[in-house]
Amino acid sequence: MATCQNGWPVLTRDQCPQYQIGEVVKVRLAPGAPGELLAHFARWFDDNIRDLDPGILDDWGWADRNVIGSATDVSNHAGGYAVDLNATQWALGAKASIYLTQAEIDAVHVQLRFYDGVIRWGGDYVGRTDPMHFEIIGTPEQVAAVWARISAPPPPPPHPAGRPTIAKGARGPAVWDLQRKLTTAYPLYNKYAPTGFFGDLTDAGVREFQRRSQLVVDGIVGPKTWAALGL
Repeated sequence: MATCQNGWPVLTRDQCPQYQIGEVVKVRLAPGAPGELLAHFARWFDDNIRDLDPGILDDWGWADRNVIGSATDVSNHAGGYAVDLNATQWALGAKASIYLTQAEIDAVHVQLRFYDGVIRWGGDYVGRTDPMHFEIIGTPEQVAAVWARISAPPPPPPHPAGRPTIAKGARGPAVWDLQRKLTTAYPLYNKYAPTGFFGDLTDAGVREFQRRSQLVVDGIVGPKTWAALGL
């Protein structure tokens, strides 16, 4: 069986489902935990670093090819184990700082630690850097364990009396509760693992819930929306 550079099997295009990573942008990634983790990171990137939707569609997942410049090493893209974000903004071999501020680079490193080392950033390569590139490494068991941790509903945090009014840009326990409710009770509106950040995809899910609940469609989760959610 042909394998990618990370040791995982090469997959066909049809084996790799599409994952939504922005309001519009979708990419093909490996099925199961590796694809879910890359998509989770890409949605975090979209919410916190750069909006992936504007401009040309330059976010890439599965591709049947070798590592650029190699005649023998099969790219991790060939199994859907890698994603390139805003690929036209950073050249192969460039430093991440041509596109990101130091604060954004630091934020990417913090987020990558959340995945226990199973997502590697090409911006950290020694030698030829590839800052557009994020890839799965580690064993299938390690990757599955990380996804199981992230996708499992977290224990509900304690709340003071009443719930805060939240909207796009909010973070914290109330956002976790909102996302968990939408994901479990209304997966049609929001099917993504909770992140604790109220970004574009959560905003779209809230607006769809409000529309179907005959509430004011403003993306603001206040007393009426909380009550309609049963929270």
